[in-house]
Parts: sequence; structure tokens; C-alpha cells
Amino acid sequence: MRRAQYSLEFMIFMAMLSVLFLAFLVNYTDSLQQLFVDREKAAFDDLGQSIRTTLIATSKVIDGFKITLPEIPETIAGIEFEINNTPYYFYLSNSKTDYVYSMPYTIGKFRKGSNVLWNVEGVLALSDYPPIVRADGVVNFTQCNDLVDNDEDSFVDLGDVNCTVWSQDNETG
Repeated sequence: MRRAQYSLEFMIFMAMLSVLFLAFLVNYTDSLQQLFVDREKAAFDDLGQSIRTTLIATSKVIDGFKITLPEIPETIAGIEFEINNTPYYFYLSNSKTDYVYSMPYTIGKFRKGSNVLWNVEGVLALSDYPPIVRADGVVNFTQCNDLVDNDEDSFVDLGDVNCTVWSQDNETG
């Protein structure tokens, strides 16, 4: 009789210990998952703030200033992402969320890897070559410097046989 009671008490003790261990595992898993989310957010925010700070600083320096932005990696914390921008915002987007950052007025498009930034009359321009100032005072890219295949022949800018110099404003030849 005594042995049966000890066996029953032991089984109850082990069951309670198993429940406590399971509760610990659930809590640990949630904490670990939150740690990964926080690490991902910090990595995206570090890159976003670095780019934003460089853009703001460049907008405040002399006309004609040129700088290469910090390298934009292919992945952030091992996560695939895209970078897109409008004239006043840029976005770092992954499959879960978008990280949005304001920026000074900027023409051109970000790309992963190296980006060259110009300050031309207070307008920031993302391009390997500086934009032009048109006769009406508008700062813009030429067709041979806008990262677009304007004549739809599968060749872009100086890679197009019709573009001989970056300041040429007609990619069709």
C-alpha cells in the first residue's frame, strides 16, 4: 500500500514538473521570438537612419557637393528586402513590414549597393553623374542619366549605343 502511494505521489510530482517545464518553454519561445523581431527592427532602423542622416547632411552643404552613400546591402540581418523611394520618403520593405523614412527632396532612385548623391541647387540627386539645371531652372536628369530605358531597347543610359555622354538628353539617338 505504501509503495503504491509513493508511486502515485511521484507520478503527480512528475506531472506538475512537466507542466511547469512546458510553461517555461512557451515563455522562453515567446521571449526568443521577440528578441529576433527586435533585432530585425534595429538592423532595419540602423540602415534607414544612416541613409536619412547622410541625405539631410548633404542637403545642407554647398552646391555641387557629391558623396557616396553608405553601401546598401543585399539583405539586412539575413532578411531579403527592397528599397524604394518617392521625392520625400524612402521605404525599406520586407515580407512582414515597411520601414518608412522622411528625407529632403530627392530625385532619382535608390539601388542596392553603391549610390552616389549630388546636391545641385538644393536638390538632392541619386545618380552616378550629376543632373542638369535646365534653362527654366529645373534640376533634372537627362535621358542618358536617369536609370531608365527611355527608348525601350533593353539598354539603359550610357549602356545604350545612342548615349555617348551622360549630359545627352535623348536616348533614342
